[in-house]
Amino acid sequence: EYRVERLENRLLKTAIDKVYGYTSSPALLQKLNRLQALFEPIPGIGNIDMAFRQIHLDRHMQHYSPALEWARLILKGHSPHCMQ
Repeated sequence: EYRVERLENRLLKTAIDKVYGYTSSPALLQKLNRLQALFEPIPGIGNIDMAFRQIHLDRHMQHYSPALEWARLILKGHSPHCMQ
């Protein structure tokens, strides 16, 4: 079932918001503004670890895998390059 507020989208929204708070690059801010507009109606996530444990991508959602891996790196702070 397609729902905008899917857990996967909520994690992506939370990662976008986190990166937005760390960047001062005008080019990146412009891209993030577009993404934030698209994700605006989606609520963020409070418990990141629990959310990632609950995700089980089926064959219809495999295209989310790369974006969710980036979100995991960003939200768990494992990627210093993303935060610079």
